[in-house]
Amino acid sequence: MTAARGVVVGYDGSPSSEVALTWAIEEARRSGLPLTLVHTAEVDLAVYGTGVGGGDWAYARSDVVGDSDSVTRAKEALGEDLVTVHRTLGNAARHLVEASHDANLVVTGTRGHGHLTSVLLGSTAYAVAAHAHCPVVVVRVPPRGPTQPVRPDADHPVVVGVDDLAPSGAALEAAAEVAERSGAPLRVVRAVEYHAFIPTIASDGATVAEYDEALRQEALTMVADAAAKVREKHPDLVIEEAALDGAPAFVLGRESHKAGLVVVGSRGRGGFAGLLLGSTSHALLHEAACPVMVVRS
Repeated sequence: MTAARGVVVGYDGSPSSEVALTWAIEEARRSGLPLTLVHTAEVDLAVYGTGVGGGDWAYARSDVVGDSDSVTRAKEALGEDLVTVHRTLGNAARHLVEASHDANLVVTGTRGHGHLTSVLLGSTAYAVAAHAHCPVVVVRVPPRGPTQPVRPDADHPVVVGVDDLAPSGAALEAAAEVAERSGAPLRVVRAVEYHAFIPTIASDGATVAEYDEALRQEALTMVADAAAKVREKHPDLVIEEAALDGAPAFVLGRESHKAGLVVVGSRGRGGFAGLLLGSTSHALLHEAACPVMVVRS
């Protein structure tokens, strides 16, 4: 596949890919980037013929690409010169990860939804989020409700989770950039996990209450430091700071109900031989009520 440009979106005509395409079109418009649609057909959905380029693969489902309403919609929104369609055969995740080498952002939809015990996250979305070489946004179709995806704006902040590890630094900057161009506040969140198993009197003489307060103050300091770093590069950005009780996935999942985007870092390494997504990123892709951006450092 030739080099992809700008915002890359996986598209196959399914409801989830339609929602992802809607999100990707608006992101390309806001960021001033071109849009590349990557349509991948499984081999059993293609027939060999001479109708396309004299001996090329012709799609049995050719109605979902080319001059489809969705592609026309993208070209009308962005301009014909800024929209490219790549048609490929084989594994969709592999082609999207390949495209991520040259892309600014990859967007994919997923049919997976609900709690971890219900339908699992779509395999393509999971694989792309785990292994892409640029940030990935996963747009989940709600099990019930509107098909228009929520976006960051003045009423829907960009929420970013921070911790003391490097991946959250990359996520912080990516979140700030999205918030700035979307006119949305940036909400910097640190989860505070208390340890109930600690004895009433800790080994250094501190009580559990004193220990918990120390954890909270540490979290507040970390959030304040993160916000200060963002203000240096984005002085006009409205920034909210919060240290919230609970595990990171739970805290960010709860925040997602009022957010336009949740951004998290991933410690996974690139390539299909790399590590899987971190537990927080993985859980959020299942549970979040808004799109999730995964930024791998």
